Amino acid sequence: MRKLRCLLAVGVIAMASTGPSLAETTAPATVAATPTLYKRLGGYDALAAVTDDFLARPTGDPQFARLFAGHSSDSLKHIRKLVVDQLCAATGGP
Repeated sequence: MRKLRCLLAVGVIAMASTGPSLAETTAPATVAATPTLYKRLGGYDALAAVTDDFLARPTGDPQFARLFAGHSSDSLKHIRKLVVDQLCAATGGP
């Protein structure tokens, strides 16, 4: 299992370190026509749903509950908004 993880990590690093292909450098019109990851994932609503599911797990876990113990409901909503905003920005959305 560990060998598989190492092999997978090496493959991901090798793919990420390669430069743009010849098609990407000669046809910029096709690159612009490709929708962003944000749109392919479903936009704001989809990212917000994933965030809600993600934040429900650590808040319900006794090991992580102490990290959220002192927060008010407004503070938790603000944390959720920051996570959603970061996901939107990281995937090419507004």
